[in-house]
Amino acid sequence: MNIYLRQARTMIGQHKLFSTIYIVGTALSVMLTMSVIILTYIKVAPLYPYNQRNMMLEMTSLRIELPGKAEFADRNVQMGRLSYSLAERLKTLKGVSYIGTKTKPNKGQLSLPNNLQATTATYVYTDAGFWDVFKFKFLSGKAYGEADILRASSDIVISESLAKRMFGASEIAGRQILFNGMLRRVAGVVADVSAFVSEPYAEVWLPASPQMLQNKATKASEKLFGTWDVYLLTSDKKQAQQSIADFFKRLNTSQKEFQVDLRMLAESANFEMTGDEFNYATLILLGILVVGLLVIPSLNLSSLISSRMEKRLPEMGIRKAFGARRSTLLWQVMVENVLLTAIGSLIGLLLAYVLVVSNASALRSMLTQTGDDPIITIEMLFNSWIILFTILVCLTVNILAAVVPGCLSLRRNIVDSLNLKK
Repeated sequence: MNIYLRQARTMIGQHKLFSTIYIVGTALSVMLTMSVIILTYIKVAPLYPYNQRNMMLEMTSLRIELPGKAEFADRNVQMGRLSYSLAERLKTLKGVSYIGTKTKPNKGQLSLPNNLQATTATYVYTDAGFWDVFKFKFLSGKAYGEADILRASSDIVISESLAKRMFGASEIAGRQILFNGMLRRVAGVVADVSAFVSEPYAEVWLPASPQMLQNKATKASEKLFGTWDVYLLTSDKKQAQQSIADFFKRLNTSQKEFQVDLRMLAESANFEMTGDEFNYATLILLGILVVGLLVIPSLNLSSLISSRMEKRLPEMGIRKAFGARRSTLLWQVMVENVLLTAIGSLIGLLLAYVLVVSNASALRSMLTQTGDDPIITIEMLFNSWIILFTILVCLTVNILAAVVPGCLSLRRNIVDSLNLKK
């Protein structure tokens, strides 16, 4: 192997233009491919504090159909977020461990008492179960609980960066702060959440008041709607999926006033009622994009290698004449290209990291719900799956670009190869 590596380094030094073009082409291919993979990973991976994402279900909207014909079809349809009373009913279903709810993110003003300078921050209202579903890291204090909500507590939880911005430190549990003009007590401080993890993201979390949790609607259909996004942490995801499906089917058959659209519910709840969890359309689209970013540059590099192999045929013919086997020659070509691919892939991966980090603000409208500038964490970038995928990308580029033209060139017989020597 050392001999092959020395030969490869010598060939790279002797053919600097070819080597530069190969490395740059590989780097661009890997950079674009890995940028897509990193962004996809950020949106679907179990990242802090969404650590148990693979065991969770989301219900962010509900659609019901009212009976009867109307002049316009949409007059027979109602859509909206879920009511807290409906979330409470889902707690008892089999397979569901915890249910947490939160409102839509909004902007609020915070300031210190006796200080007129205010800071704008993103806030949400939550129930006590929210802290059981999402696993936040508390740096100071603790979360508010069910008892705090029932007594209309003024406690709030804030992020580490907001605490440092307001107080200059993160160990500030028990301190007071003005939120939208009302005096509040900081119950706890949590490690920052990236806006890319949009489901639990906020800078300020407030306990829902008892009035917010009540539903004063009189019609059965209106009792289903409220202001809450519902997140379910399951002990058995498939069982929970089936329990929710059965619950709404029973609801539909028990009355004639309305019908819950189970198809819309499945999309909102991030699962199929059939139990099939894969979104194949998204998977196929991602696959096509990755193939396009990976295969097309590889074919261009393959053409470049084919041209170079034609020039090296006399060399290969001489080595064959002295007894070198085709596998030995192919192995040499592979080592040369693996070395070039490794250099280009490493540069491409570093460029992908730079591209994602430097354009985090530009991606906020596409990947966040609040429009806040997202932070990029270490676990988003340096993950074993991303490293493994990088290795697979490198191997794919090398195989597509080097093995095929190498095999075709080495099939030429010795006489034909030697006759090319002028």
